Amino acid sequence: MDNKSKALVLNNPDNNSLKESMSHTNSNLRNSFVDIYHWVQGELYDIQALADAVNSRTDLEKNLLSLQKKKTSAQKDIDDLNAGNKTVGTMFKNKDDIGKLTREIDGLE
Repeated sequence: MDNKSKALVLNNPDNNSLKESMSHTNSNLRNSFVDIYHWVQGELYDIQALADAVNSRTDLEKNLLSLQKKKTSAQKDIDDLNAGNKTVGTMFKNKDDIGKLTREIDGLE
């Protein structure tokens, strides 16, 4: 073979369209796993956001229950002071503390 350039498949000077077509195809190939990776990452971010929202709601409900218990306790102390009952919670309180407890209830609401 005496360097017959016409026998070449890719570097044939008469057939540049094949070489250009293969070059174009090669440059347009994309790795589909990159797209899948980004899609999965987006889904994971969505799931994490949903989990954070559920956790925030749970914390909010716990705080709400805690404030309701404090309000109920303060109201019970006011009722006991008005009735003149002495309990462990009202042992060191007197009728002058009713205003303070009322402000505390307003603050909790």
